[in-house]
Amino acid sequence: MERRSTAISKAKAEAPGPVILIDTGNFSTGMATDTERLKASYIARAMVQLGYDAVNVGLMDSRMPRLGVLRYRDEYNLPLTSAGFTYIDESTGERAFSYPSRTVI
Repeated sequence: MERRSTAISKAKAEAPGPVILIDTGNFSTGMATDTERLKASYIARAMVQLGYDAVNVGLMDSRMPRLGVLRYRDEYNLPLTSAGFTYIDESTGERAFSYPSRTVI
């Protein structure tokens, strides 16, 4: 994250105009292990501190148990967005998670 912070600061300083910082998604692996949840939590907090304007919810993010990625939105004010998708549980065929399309301004 330190290297990312340095790159972001440099890009903003050298930009001829405003910079919109967007993450394209899948900042987590979606795994339910304690290590993976801790890693995703760290990354979510870091993205907020780095000033991301939008963080896309990717398919891997959506696989976090109990809508975990939404917890980061609520706990850290992570600016989530999505092109919209529905995650179907492969073992049951049921819709397990749906995230509607959002517009980022």
